[in-house]
Amino acid sequence: MIFHYLQKVNLIENIPAFFKNRFFLTSFVFLVWISFFDHYNFFFHAELIQQKNELKKELRRLKIETAKNTIFLRNMNNSEFMEKYAREHYLMKKDGEDIFMLD
Repeated sequence: MIFHYLQKVNLIENIPAFFKNRFFLTSFVFLVWISFFDHYNFFFHAELIQQKNELKKELRRLKIETAKNTIFLRNMNNSEFMEKYAREHYLMKKDGEDIFMLD
């Protein structure tokens, strides 16, 4: 019964000529293959773009940190700066001085 219906309708004749063109079919198959099945597909490129953005953020963070370290290195020759830094970070004190930690 279904076979008779397919013979009467002839599905191939209902397809537009543009889709029957072998160059179109070849190009379409090639684009689908490159887009989804190839090693460098859309998903791989999306991952690369995400990694690129993360690396840009990391680069900005490292540039800021480098600038801070450069300023610190310039001030290392200043004895007042080094004394202040030692008191704040290493809890050093002068003789006869008491330090109270407040949290």
